[in-house]
Amino acid sequence: MPYLVLIAIGFSIMLVSSTASVGLTTIVQKETPNAYLGRVGSVSSAILMATAPVGQIIFSVLFDKYPTYICLSLSVVILLSTYAVFRNIFTKDDVVVDIG
Repeated sequence: MPYLVLIAIGFSIMLVSSTASVGLTTIVQKETPNAYLGRVGSVSSAILMATAPVGQIIFSVLFDKYPTYICLSLSVVILLSTYAVFRNIFTKDDVVVDIG
């Protein structure tokens, strides 16, 4: 039964991650001039793909050393602070760009 909870949490995280990735890609394509679209797209895609294993390594070490609720609380804090930072970055003239 605990594995079903972990599967549900993993599924939820991947769902949010893929949705955010699509939204971020859309914003990058809107803001980038056509001449640089391929270069910028490949770099941003490489960064997005490279950060997933780094996060998995960090959280695997954290899960070994600390209780699960602390690790999940930390990930929620990181997620909400990242959302707040990027919301401020992509806000222009009191118009919020919906990245979700």
